[in-house]
Amino acid sequence: MALEPGDDVVHSIHGPGRVVAVQMRDTPDGPVEYVTIEVGDMRILIPTSEVEAVGVRDPISEEDAEAILELLAEDPLKDPGHSARRRRNQKRLLDGDAEALAKIVRSLQALRSELEASELDHADQHLLHGRVSVGHEGGAVCAVF
Repeated sequence: MALEPGDDVVHSIHGPGRVVAVQMRDTPDGPVEYVTIEVGDMRILIPTSEVEAVGVRDPISEEDAEAILELLAEDPLKDPGHSARRRRNQKRLLDGDAEALAKIVRSLQALRSELEASELDHADQHLLHGRVSVGHEGGAVCAVF
């Protein structure tokens, strides 16, 4: 993934941001190229060789954002039970795809409406308390899960 200052990106943990610099830095192992991403009032430095591994990706398109909003409005699949749900959600989280993450939100929100929050396991509660944000910035559509 080639990044340049001014590029809009989405960090898998910190959300939407903008590349503000790409620069070489001296390290004990020799020079390493880093990308600096500004997320809100925070700056994150990531070696360019690690950008994809840490989950930095391009923002989704407006068309994809609309598709995700439609997906969130659909009825979820039947809940497969705790163990199967946990495995499925872990796989989707590792994938990091916006559609896969939207499916997690949709299924856990439906489960939440059926069960008391105390019946959800800790991991499911953590996912439910995460934020979903869709917004426009500089002509780009960002969706963060």
